[in-house]
Amino acid sequence: INYISSQKVDNKDFDFTKYVLIISRNVSGYLPLDRKLKYLKIIKKNIIDKGYKVVVKLHPKEDTYSGKSIYYEIFGKEYLKKNWAFSDIHVFQSYKKIIFGVSFFSGVVIDLLRVGVPSIELLDLAGLENKVGAADCYYDNLNRLIFRMRHNGIVLGATNEDEFINEMNKIVENREKVVSKLNIIFQKMHSKHKNAITNVIKHIESRSIWKFL
Repeated sequence: INYISSQKVDNKDFDFTKYVLIISRNVSGYLPLDRKLKYLKIIKKNIIDKGYKVVVKLHPKEDTYSGKSIYYEIFGKEYLKKNWAFSDIHVFQSYKKIIFGVSFFSGVVIDLLRVGVPSIELLDLAGLENKVGAADCYYDNLNRLIFRMRHNGIVLGATNEDEFINEMNKIVENREKVVSKLNIIFQKMHSKHKNAITNVIKHIESRSIWKFL
């Protein structure tokens, strides 16, 4: 983290002091086009239209004109570099400017949390049960299908606009409290796996045939 964050950033795409980072993802079985469009409209209405700047970090599979076109359509191409922009800068280099992240399910939220930035996972999997792998699926207290990071509690979760507004308000009102809560959960999870490799080696050695020779 320290090495990456110390590298000089040559950024000519935008000059925002603070912004919300959109961790984008290409259209897929659990992120159909109509739902992605709905999520982006929620983001525009509740973030851009409220005066917050937005930076979009594209997934490698959508870093094309066709991948960007959905953002031009919803956020307005004429406002590019004025109130929103694209960027491929690593989050370890830009985290001091990021208010919070918004993902459609991404491991980048863990990188953000490690540097003290909370994220909201905006994702509705209703009716898409046959599009996702069973190993990654869990159910929340309303019996709604969710992915593991939301289930584990290391990212705030929103299935609809009302929930998104609620989670966003939590961050705006007391960002430190939100980060502290997420970090406590993350640290508990991390401590369980910290000595995993050593424990596996010890287990193998304890059952090894060589100790009987």
